[in-house]
Amino acid sequence: MIKTMLYSIGIPMIFSACINAEEILPGKYKTSYINPGESHSYVFYADKGDVVTILMGDVNDPFPGNSGSGFWPQVELIEPNGTRTCNWSWDSAEINAKIISESGIQLVIAREQKGNVAGLYGLSILILTQGIPTISSLSDEPDPTYQGGTLTLTAWDVNDQDGWIVQVDFHRNLNGNGYLDPDGLDQLLGSDTNGQDGWIWSGSIGRLLPVGPNRYFAIAKDNNGLWSNPVSATNEIVAPIPGDINLDGEVNCDDIEILIDNLGISGCGEPSWCNGADLDQNGEVDADDLQIILNNWTQTPE
Repeated sequence: MIKTMLYSIGIPMIFSACINAEEILPGKYKTSYINPGESHSYVFYADKGDVVTILMGDVNDPFPGNSGSGFWPQVELIEPNGTRTCNWSWDSAEINAKIISESGIQLVIAREQKGNVAGLYGLSILILTQGIPTISSLSDEPDPTYQGGTLTLTAWDVNDQDGWIVQVDFHRNLNGNGYLDPDGLDQLLGSDTNGQDGWIWSGSIGRLLPVGPNRYFAIAKDNNGLWSNPVSATNEIVAPIPGDINLDGEVNCDDIEILIDNLGISGCGEPSWCNGADLDQNGEVDADDLQIILNNWTQTPE
């Protein structure tokens, strides 16, 4: 049946070499013997939003209890859009509660992780079709944002069809790949656990972030422990005008007032540099900081 479906819907490139893969039905348990260096391929159908758990464990490990010499199960899930999820361990490998990002034929590859041990393994797949939470969009204000300024991220239309939202996390993309990476590879800015006034994070973006576009993500968790697919927004970070302490885009009396309130203070440092008044970041607010304001003075707009 799977082969017929593959031909009828058009075979995605990643499945072009896998049409002889064995179909595995969710809820069923499959055992098979694998030789060193082999990999076994299985396929099943899942819809976008389905929550899939795949478990692969050794059945007759020739070195039971020996994590150095025994059979290390490795299981990989490849979705139609190319998204890959992989896990391995010395006794069992689990892909836990993976939210499917694209409907279609899903590919599972089972192998021994080290590639030099044979053994009998068991494989099972569970699909939950309960609704996952959703977020329609993420907004960022202001855009652009000055280095050291305050950024506000708002997740819009956060819903869960069979429960309620308990948390929305906000992340910044660290490596610039445009995707939300798991396991803490991207920066968690903060979490909102009370949506009474909306699902929002607001805070300083810091003075060390590079000038240019930065991508941010929001992802929601429901009372069943399921996470939504992430939504994103791109915010432009620009260098502040020298002397613009309050980062409102101009140097004026408001900046003078902040400097006077902090004049004479020493021991300034990260993250605030004495409320931003230590403009030359030499550790104290003094006449040199006042001169920076005067050198960049602009009139307040009427």
